[in-house]
Amino acid sequence: MSLNKQHFDIVTALTMQSSNIKVLASVFNMTSRNLRYAIENINYYLEKLGMTPIALTQGELHYPHDPSPFFSDTLASNFIFSKHEREEYLATIALFAPDTPLCEIQNYLRVSRPTLNKDLRNTNETFNELTLELEVIDQHLCVTGKEKQIRYLQMCYASKYLYCKNNNLHYLEKRYFFERDIVAIVRAYMEHYKPLAAFPAVSKIEQNAKCSLSHEFKNLFTIYLMITLIRIEQGVLINRKNNGTFLQSTKAFGYIQNALNWHQESYRFESLHLAEYFLGGINTDGFYEKRLQAESFIYQLLSTISQSCVSQYCLEGQRADPSAIRASSQLNNNSLLNDTALLNDMVTYLTTAVYRAKNNLNTQLGEQSPYSRQLFEQVKVVATQYSHLLVEPLRDEEIGYLTRLINRAIEARSHNPISLEALLSIAKNCSSDLNCEEFVTQILSKVGKQVIDDRTLPALDDLLVTLGHANNVPDCVELIPVLKWLGGEMEQMGLVNEKYTNGVQTLHFARNHAYFAQHGLLICHGKSSAHSHRIGIVHLPLKSPVKDIFHRTIRQVMMISHIDNVQHLRAVHQLHQRLTEQDPFSVTTETDNPLSNRSTSALSAFHPVE
Repeated sequence: MSLNKQHFDIVTALTMQSSNIKVLASVFNMTSRNLRYAIENINYYLEKLGMTPIALTQGELHYPHDPSPFFSDTLASNFIFSKHEREEYLATIALFAPDTPLCEIQNYLRVSRPTLNKDLRNTNETFNELTLELEVIDQHLCVTGKEKQIRYLQMCYASKYLYCKNNNLHYLEKRYFFERDIVAIVRAYMEHYKPLAAFPAVSKIEQNAKCSLSHEFKNLFTIYLMITLIRIEQGVLINRKNNGTFLQSTKAFGYIQNALNWHQESYRFESLHLAEYFLGGINTDGFYEKRLQAESFIYQLLSTISQSCVSQYCLEGQRADPSAIRASSQLNNNSLLNDTALLNDMVTYLTTAVYRAKNNLNTQLGEQSPYSRQLFEQVKVVATQYSHLLVEPLRDEEIGYLTRLINRAIEARSHNPISLEALLSIAKNCSSDLNCEEFVTQILSKVGKQVIDDRTLPALDDLLVTLGHANNVPDCVELIPVLKWLGGEMEQMGLVNEKYTNGVQTLHFARNHAYFAQHGLLICHGKSSAHSHRIGIVHLPLKSPVKDIFHRTIRQVMMISHIDNVQHLRAVHQLHQRLTEQDPFSVTTETDNPLSNRSTSALSAFHPVE
């Protein structure tokens, strides 16, 4: 006779409350007969330990006694590991105790060598999903592959058995001896290296960034930093980062360097990698990396979902559903693209979501209603179709969160919301000196949930200033002098401040402005909304083409100024519309490489190239 985890789970359940034998059998997906056999087996060991056995009285089971001796290590030699438990143990040993000889592992699990080899192959399949390899070298387990993935897997397993709180490391108190042994392995690893410098470092990063990380993200980030410090102590450093140029231009990079005092060149890639993780947990004032592509993703998503929902509600309206008729009228004309609250929430969320997706950091996917589940599938189809516009494709939990944001916006429009455009019109008619911005701020702060910001999008012609006859443009073959001059012109127009141009140059060196080869067009944006005074787009056609540092031919430059995420996205939306037109910008070009005169689709026209 032997024991498995289900036997211990039965005892745990019965110490909490009594249960009918049929009910308990259904809980454990057993027949009543098999449950009786299990109780007999448990009672055998309880009596062996001198404990009171489980009583069955008129079909009722209960165990109102202290079961602690039953959960001690005394019965460990009678425990039979499941396949999952053996594989969990093998992975933990490989990641946190690789010096353990294979013979010791086999003795602990009490399996034959063929069974152990099969378990190793199964565990390796899990590692292969992260392009890692679990190998046996000199009768010891060894994990090989990308260092980033090894650290990620260590973080995943460590976070199952420990957590960080109040600048201390806490280990979970497990009831089953097998799980206690796993915790002991992870604990021994941490206590050997003592990576406690992670706690003040994370606090300093928060202080420098003037932010407060969520408890969930702070826990994961701290554990990952601990793993990083240990791997560095073991002599393993990351020595490359594919988007390192961009990450080095972010404030997060400086926060990491200063908090850990990693100013040496050997730690540069480590700082870049941690900066990317940190970006997954904070909100910035806009997209930096591939910003226009990400905003194009939002545009494509919301315009497609708006049209899809209008069609759906129209069909329901034909069945005389009044709420469907109201929702259909509220969703006309791509109104989701006019929803300021929705746009701001999506921009804010996606800023960090792309980095969570890139680094496999999980978020909680909340419960969805039946309707939002249907909407989830629609959003997922569109998100998959336009995933190339993001730094990294979104996972289901990220798509689920976007679904809830969209679902909330759609439902709000079915409850007869008040039009902000109408309120503004009434206020203007009743006041000759209305402060529109202050009025809108007050309305949204006091009755925001009852009001929909449906103000008309500014027309591109109202935003666009074309400097077609500028005679003092620098006569040069390089782009940087042109960017400096154009930034100065925007400052004179009152669109930006003196810091805007430096931000544009920084992002250009990081290759993060959108380039449209078919138009010879480079679209630039500032590094922070704090560098802009108001929204605007300045367009400069060049008399002769110039080359940028990436040897791309530039025939025209656009610079966008903005004061918040929503305004930037709206400007991009209007620009998107223009770029889908035939020959959208009249620019004189050299005959050896003229602009294409053929019309282009929305997707191809708004798809920058590297």
